[in-house]
Amino acid sequence: MPALPLNIIFIIQNLISLRAVKRVPPVADLPPRPQLRPGKPIHRRAAAYVALVPALWAVWVVTGITTYLLT
Repeated sequence: MPALPLNIIFIIQNLISLRAVKRVPPVADLPPRPQLRPGKPIHRRAAAYVALVPALWAVWVVTGITTYLLT
């Protein structure tokens, strides 16, 4: 039953921290920045397909294990 007293302590600490956070002044507006170029779409980048190799390997391994266990 040590969870109940600890939860009460943590709730009180969070309420104290919330009061401190509410006293922080709002963020000042930043000057406008130039918009970045969008670049190539993801499906046209070679690095996007690098994740397919381990994913296909994992599917191959899982398929092999399940096939071995079911036979």
